Amino acid sequence: MLLIDLLNSFSEIELNRFSRFVNAAYFNTDQYVTKLLDLLQTHIIRQTAFNTISQSKIFQQLNYKSEIVGTTLNKRQNKILHAKMSDLLKLAKKFLYIETIQELTASEKELLYRRLLDKKQYQLITRSLAKDKKLLRHITAKDIAYYNFSFQVEKAKFMQMHQTGLLLKKDNLPELTESLDLYYILNKLSLHVAALSLANASAQKEYDFSAMEAIAPLLDLPQYANQPLVKIYRCVIKLIQAGNDTIYHQLLTLLEEHASVIPQHNLNDFYIAASNFSSAQIRKGNVTYSKKLFQLYKIMDAKNLIIESGFVPIKKLKNAITLSCKVKEFEWAKMMIDKYRPAIKKGQRDSVWHFNSGLIAFYQNDFKTAISHFIRVDKINLAYDVDCKIILLKSHYEMDKDYDERTMRIFRSAAQFIKNNKLLPKAHKKGYQNLINIVISLYRFRHKAGKQSLERIRKKLEGFDMVGDKEWLLEKIQMLEP
Repeated sequence: MLLIDLLNSFSEIELNRFSRFVNAAYFNTDQYVTKLLDLLQTHIIRQTAFNTISQSKIFQQLNYKSEIVGTTLNKRQNKILHAKMSDLLKLAKKFLYIETIQELTASEKELLYRRLLDKKQYQLITRSLAKDKKLLRHITAKDIAYYNFSFQVEKAKFMQMHQTGLLLKKDNLPELTESLDLYYILNKLSLHVAALSLANASAQKEYDFSAMEAIAPLLDLPQYANQPLVKIYRCVIKLIQAGNDTIYHQLLTLLEEHASVIPQHNLNDFYIAASNFSSAQIRKGNVTYSKKLFQLYKIMDAKNLIIESGFVPIKKLKNAITLSCKVKEFEWAKMMIDKYRPAIKKGQRDSVWHFNSGLIAFYQNDFKTAISHFIRVDKINLAYDVDCKIILLKSHYEMDKDYDERTMRIFRSAAQFIKNNKLLPKAHKKGYQNLINIVISLYRFRHKAGKQSLERIRKKLEGFDMVGDKEWLLEKIQMLEP
């Protein structure tokens, strides 16, 4: 049910605040709705399913007009319970709205200034504007939210001067225009980066970029072209559109140069853009980017960019561990697992730990230990599921001293999983399929069960434009050479 799903997503602090919210007579006067929330918190939220049996128990404890309740609710009782739940859901949405307003300073100011202007409270507006201007002057890391806030302040100031007849003497149009332009420009650039990234990831994604091209003259104005976020966004766009080593290093230089004035969340996004480019180069067989990507993760760790919104994204952690292992930085990899384990969501913590511990064991050639870790990994997400199958495949390849049809079944199962998975981007799917193709050929050659020569396998590998872990495959070929 929507209400139960929503309340399960609340933190304990949010649930406590919501309880106080529902108990406030200004928002709610229905005692049954108040009691319903208490019962849900006590018996249902994060504890048990809200099925017909539990619904009956909750309604019975609700004691709605001393109704007699059986093991299941009758039609009328069910309708009453759902009506009260609907009322509680409306309160939950209103609560989230108020919570959001309090967090979004610009939205709060827009609404407040509008009401103050309606009531002609100019002295209070002047006082509030002075405080907000002072606050803005002390902000060095300026993002989209900053310029939205600045725009709302300048707009309120402009409207105050208009209503008090001061516009002919003085105005703030330059400041108002600049705030609006930068708010628009940064939003536009952010969305353009998102569109380009999606178009690169999926051939089915097509967008009309003519509107973006049309604002190029605005971006070239000195007051905007020299703004740090504008410069970095434009560099990221170049990297996505026609990335090369020069643009990649330009981006890293800009990030280091302007780190002190870039908000943390933007800095994280930009380093992820750089890491995505590096990953794409590695998939294309440019193995020199392995060390470059590892250095990126070290920078992100040093700048506290691994954790996002209180948790570590498990894909980011996996990628960091993988790269550190590939460049033989095992101690750093172990440190990362221990350092960020508490920041992994509880339900995923053990599986993520086993997966990444298995990675380290695999790259240290302890394949038996690696397999013992990987078989303990529960279903996590697509990235982990795919990599778990691929590294299990590699581990069995490494361990087998003789040809084993069971291992071939593992290979074929992995290939079928990749082929049937509709969520994998086309380029990634092709890289994984080519990897498995070469592994099967090498396994057969190694155990004298195939007809392909090693040279033919090498040529086939070199002919692939996309292949997963080409460096590892080349290493396996070299080990089989006479």
